[in-house]
Amino acid sequence: MDYAAADGTAEGGSDYPATNGTLTWADGVSGDQTISIAITDDSTVETSESFTVTLSNVSVATLGANSSATVNIIDSLDHNVGSVWVTRPSLSDARWGITSCAANDKIYLFGGAGFGFFVEEFDPLASQYTIRAPIPTSRRFGASCVLLNGRIYLIGGYEESDNILNNVDIYDPGTDTWTTAAPMPTARYNLTISEVNGKIFAIGGRNGSSNNHVVVEEYTPATDTWVARAPLPIGHHSPASVTVNGKIYVIGGFNSAGASNLVYEYDPLSDSWLLKAFMPTSRLGHTSSVVDGKIYTIGGSIGTDSFSTVEEYDPQTDTWIAKSNMPTSRGYPAASIFRNVIFVFGGRETSAFSSPLSTVESYAPVND
Repeated sequence: MDYAAADGTAEGGSDYPATNGTLTWADGVSGDQTISIAITDDSTVETSESFTVTLSNVSVATLGANSSATVNIIDSLDHNVGSVWVTRPSLSDARWGITSCAANDKIYLFGGAGFGFFVEEFDPLASQYTIRAPIPTSRRFGASCVLLNGRIYLIGGYEESDNILNNVDIYDPGTDTWTTAAPMPTARYNLTISEVNGKIFAIGGRNGSSNNHVVVEEYTPATDTWVARAPLPIGHHSPASVTVNGKIYVIGGFNSAGASNLVYEYDPLSDSWLLKAFMPTSRLGHTSSVVDGKIYTIGGSIGTDSFSTVEEYDPQTDTWIAKSNMPTSRGYPAASIFRNVIFVFGGRETSAFSSPLSTVESYAPVND
């Protein structure tokens, strides 16, 4: 009998090799035969696709009921397995004000309200948590972190004894050890940090004298030194920031007018700021993550309400569009990326400190 593959949403020659052939059995012999079709690895994240293999032209035999089969291709880089949102194993304890960074296919969770020393490693492939060496200095939440050269820099935060921090603690995931670096000149929490070309930029935040900092400070790990940079045009605490093509995008937060939808682009080369298209939803305590050059802003809060809202920003076109909402509304969560999927951890349901969350959900932009 003959067999042939036919395109569905998958394309022969692109997603799989165009395939056809003939299956034969010797007289009086029965048994299974296998048709092998290798899926093409193009290193591009795509939605789930399919093609059909059909049997035909049977001779000296009878074809059974199943004359065709549909082959579903699920991208190995899509760790939501075709879904937009997936519920993941919960945190061991509900908490908000966590910060997280991804390294070596693991996600590291630091601190959080009520759990300031706590460090957990989450393995997305195994769906399990492992306790790691605790933060060496202070019980902290509202810190920010960034990965640089295989090490995670945890900066600033708020100690539960009402002490605002300028600590810089460096975590090495490979050895599960901590070291310290030169303190940040301006102590603050609910700041945001981003890395560009081996430099770390600490932006905005709040402390006892200023609820909405304009301060921007640049840290150079190679020399363990800090310098001041051009301040934010308008002071914000609880914004989010990401780096795309050598520019830092600072998104939302809280300023003197309340929850913000302002978006600023910072160019480290010219040390200058540029106002960009407003985010559709004003918010603070949200997360922003980059997948394939686009920025996904998730959750956050305003007043007593938390959001499930997801919005996508394209820096190339300076435009925003709405995406599928997160299942759980939350403010002040943490978020990190594992293989183009955004994992969102914890947070709180309302502005009340007594409403922390342990839920974890992952978002695959490619499926939305």
